[in-house]
Amino acid sequence: MNQYQKLVDNLTKLNLDNMAASIADYRQQVNDNQISFSEALLELTDKEIAYQQQKSLKRRIKRARFPIIKQLSDFDYQFQPSINQQQIAEFATMSFLDNQENIVFIGSPGVGKTHLSIGLGIEACRRDVRTLFINCHELILRLKAAQRKQHLERVMRRYERY
Repeated sequence: MNQYQKLVDNLTKLNLDNMAASIADYRQQVNDNQISFSEALLELTDKEIAYQQQKSLKRRIKRARFPIIKQLSDFDYQFQPSINQQQIAEFATMSFLDNQENIVFIGSPGVGKTHLSIGLGIEACRRDVRTLFINCHELILRLKAAQRKQHLERVMRRYERY
């Protein structure tokens, strides 16, 4: 096995798959004196970091169990003018978590509660906050079932982590 193949193998073993896939292009650019070795390494590591962060975000979003992916930026405030856009933007900073406050959206069906909840949840995932999406009805059913099975404390501790 030559050095190049060993390098690709090492990158793969280190779970640096994006770097392993891109190294051939950078190797050629360095060999052709288009960029320096340091520039190539910097670009490779920057791309790998971005790739790892994106992968981690996707994993957090999947674990949060959102029924659909909705972004706060996609919310139509014209459709629901009663919603305070500045307040939602403040919620998106996640400062309510620092203050140990909760947010509860209450309203008629179809006014955007789920969209806003998911949008805030996605933003929480972006900020590396452990997140779980569950509606009130489902939560109550799960807690009642846990109480019947005498596992309420354990289930409560699980939900407290979010």
